[in-house]
Amino acid sequence: MQSPEAVVAASTPGTSIRVRPRTVRAGKSVIVDGYVPGCPDAVSLLSRAFSGPGEFAGVPMITAAIQDEDGYFRKTTTISRSRRPGRYSITGRCGGGNIGARTTLRVLAPRS
Repeated sequence: MQSPEAVVAASTPGTSIRVRPRTVRAGKSVIVDGYVPGCPDAVSLLSRAFSGPGEFAGVPMITAAIQDEDGYFRKTTTISRSRRPGRYSITGRCGGGNIGARTTLRVLAPRS
């Protein structure tokens, strides 16, 4: 059974994930932000583009603190210089459930 927070996070309108820039060279940083109304403390952001420090179901994960009562979060992370070029999905979880939002990051080869 899901916790009440998971049910709220997964079904609340206005949930979003955004990444800036949407295209980045490996070795550079991106900002991942968005809204998860009803998420009390932090959102777990999952993507094979990330490099830990944690993981969920074998997918690298970073955590972003919820910053206000609207559920806003923001996290800066560096994409590993060794990350292969490609398109990577970014999803999120809160309170044990999927938040129902997704975005895509395009990673380019690092500059020589």
